[in-house]
Amino acid sequence: MTTPGGPLALDAWVDTTAEPLAWKVGVATPGLDVERVTPLVPQATHLDITLGAEGVGTDPNTDLRASFKVSAKDQVVFDEELPELSVGGRIDSGVVHLEEFGAVHSAARLAAKGSIDLLNEVVALEQLDAQVPSLAALGKYGAGGLRGSFGYSGR
Repeated sequence: MTTPGGPLALDAWVDTTAEPLAWKVGVATPGLDVERVTPLVPQATHLDITLGAEGVGTDPNTDLRASFKVSAKDQVVFDEELPELSVGGRIDSGVVHLEEFGAVHSAARLAAKGSIDLLNEVVALEQLDAQVPSLAALGKYGAGGLRGSFGYSGR
């Protein structure tokens, strides 16, 4: 479908006879300017995202088991450039297993793996890699006066 802000593709499949319910969904926004679609987004927000998820069940407390993957490139979100974003993993028994997270921004590069227990509200990082080549670039976000660089790799 074409919106006032550009193309938007939605794809969904549901097997209502399956117990628990089986489903699959896909979304693609190859060049969607969200601020042209809704006044709720007043700043430039340009999306080029592909999202896919499939699984069974709908309730993370009881029967939801699914996998998901989000890939994005050349994003502009509220006037902030985000050249790369990738998120992938699975959910089972109320726990999101984050098998892939990567983001590239002008100020930093991040990568992480871990889990999020939705039922008990616990986040456990197995791996975190963060690189900030220039701490001075964080001044734009209220952290003024910093110099040098920062890097972290670990848990």
